[in-house]
This record gives sequence, structure tokens and C-alpha cells, in this order.
Amino acid sequence: MTIHFLPDVFTRASKVTVVVPVSGKDALTDPSNSRVVFPARVEITLQLTEGTERGDRTFAYVAVIGPRRLKSGVAGKPITTTGWESARNDGRRGHVARPDWLTQLLTEHLPMGWDQSLLDLRGGA
Repeated sequence: MTIHFLPDVFTRASKVTVVVPVSGKDALTDPSNSRVVFPARVEITLQLTEGTERGDRTFAYVAVIGPRRLKSGVAGKPITTTGWESARNDGRRGHVARPDWLTQLLTEHLPMGWDQSLLDLRGGA
């Protein structure tokens, strides 16, 4: 009897996270749930998965983290807002434009060797 514990094809994943502190920026509205956050830091997570059935795949995730703005306008508990890697559509309800300062920050802190198209780094919001 032969027992195979490992697959015939192996995949390898590489993950990089860049954390950038920010201050003095206007509050941002989360692109997915409309919560408002005072930005304290930005986390850029990039992942490359090699050897999948469909070939190599890359993913990017951008989160803005900071205290939530309460209805009274004061800072509340820290929250994480996500979806900023592609928040460029300012069309229908529920979509917000990524501010230019955040696009500039992503451009400046994208690690060497990663494709800018992962973060949709086109100019202008």
C-alpha cells in the first residue's frame, strides 16, 4: 500500500508587507462599507503564488488603519479599512476614489520587482 502525502505539483508563495506610518491626512471613507477612518498607517501586502495550474498569480491588498471617526467627529476605536489597492471608481454608490496622496504613497513604497499594475497606480483620482 502506498500513501501519498504530498501533491505531484508544488506551489510556492512569497509575501511582502510594507507598513508606512502617516499623519496629517484627511479622513477616508472605506470603499466597501463607508466607515470613516483617520489614517494612522497604511499596510501594503503583496503576494506571489508560483506553480499554480493557471500559472503564476499575484495579488495586492492595501489597508488603511487608524481610529474610526464617530458621528460626533471625534476619534473612536482603531479600525482597518480595505480595498484601497483598486479604489479608483468614483461612480455608483459604494465606490470611492483613492486620494492622490495615497496613490503617491503606494507608488513611493512599492517594493522593487513588483508590477505597478497590481495597485492600479494611474494618475488622478
